[in-house]
This record gives sequence, structure tokens and C-alpha cells, in this order.
Amino acid sequence: RTRSNEEVTAMLREAQARAVRKSTVHEFLKNQGFDLDVNSTRRKLFKTTFPLHVATKLGNEKMVELLLAMGADPKLQDSKRRTPAEVAAKYSRDGSHDAVLRLLQCEN
Repeated sequence: RTRSNEEVTAMLREAQARAVRKSTVHEFLKNQGFDLDVNSTRRKLFKTTFPLHVATKLGNEKMVELLLAMGADPKLQDSKRRTPAEVAAKYSRDGSHDAVLRLLQCEN
């Protein structure tokens, strides 16, 4: 069976979208001082954190969604033994982190 032009175009668009998502995540990881693994750690002095915790603290809903889609573990705990959901609850002001919290709760 040969694929139609529409099917090929759809496949190419999806591949391009995946590449853009991956590039966006890798740029975030690099800018935040992480290796290119969505579950990598960043240590400063005696503090350890993860990419999902940082994106959550920033209230970056899109990055949280992308990190989760790429396999970030929402159950990992930082050096204060907090999960990303607990970080979202701590930094939320007047619902500022509600969307992030919903994404994290869907993963648990």
C-alpha cells in the first residue's frame, strides 16, 4: 500500500513538531544548567533539583507539559524532599500555578 500525499505530509508535520518540541526542551535544559536528560539532576552546594521542579517553580505550563511528554518523572523529590506538585503548591499565588498543578496531578 502506498501512502497518499496527505498521509506523507501529516507524517512530516508530526516529525517536524516532535523535533521542535525536543529542541525546545533541550534549550530549556541547557539554559537551566542540566544535562540533556529530562530526569537529570542539577546540584548547587547542598541543593539538588530536577528540570520538572524548575519548570514548575517558574509556572511554565508548556515546559512542564513537554517535560512530562518526554518522560520526566513527576515523583522525583528534590533535596527538600518535595515533588514537583508540592513545589507548584508552594509557589502558587492566586492560582498562578493551577494549570501546572493539574498537569502534574494527571501524571500521578
